[in-house]
Amino acid sequence: MKSSILTLLGFILFLTGFIALVLGIVNLDLQILKFLRSFSGTTQLISKLIMLFGGMVLFYLGRTAGYHVDSTET
Repeated sequence: MKSSILTLLGFILFLTGFIALVLGIVNLDLQILKFLRSFSGTTQLISKLIMLFGGMVLFYLGRTAGYHVDSTET
């Protein structure tokens, strides 16, 4: 259950970051990210990239949370 929530959260964060990055190229904003306009352009870009890569990491962790590799040699 926890891994599916983490996967969903990661996907939503990735998708929001990707859409915000693409819309930022044509000088548009998502309504929920309007507060980023008060920061400089570099800070906006870095925060959108953090959302993008953070979403990827959360998605990956959510998908691989149940797998355990047993490295005992017999």
